[in-house]
Amino acid sequence: MKVDWTRMSEELGGGERGGTDLAERALDSILGIELIHGAIDHYINHLPGFELARSFLIHVRSPAAMDYCYRLYKEHPDIECRRAAVELLRMICDRSKLPWVDELLEDPDPSIQALGASMLDQLLFAGSVDASECAGLLTKLLHHPNAHVRHYHSLIMQAAASA
Repeated sequence: MKVDWTRMSEELGGGERGGTDLAERALDSILGIELIHGAIDHYINHLPGFELARSFLIHVRSPAAMDYCYRLYKEHPDIECRRAAVELLRMICDRSKLPWVDELLEDPDPSIQALGASMLDQLLFAGSVDASECAGLLTKLLHHPNAHVRHYHSLIMQAAASA
């Protein structure tokens, strides 16, 4: 397969600029949305090979994958699929999705609330965000009615203290 890097750079608005964000968008373009969405659907439905699909999605860190997981979380009628979408999202998200954590913490489902707290934990652990950016969310975790969410606050604080 040959890639027209000049045309792709123009389409992605990169000009003579590079970076991880453009590389991830280029991968979306090269691989295609159908492949990305298919890998997510495969994972969410726990079909044979679902862990490989998950590992692939973590490695690719596709903006299209993040958006599709979020759309499944918002729109899928089955709570188990919604939970699986958020579980995957927490592993593939980047700092641009930090605002979604607040929404996840407000979800009526306690499991999704805990996955939202885990998403914040993952972003902090990966160094995608720092604690000063998340002060409001950390306070929200500390005072959240869900004990699992509060537990993530403890884990985050312990990790910060030992760093």
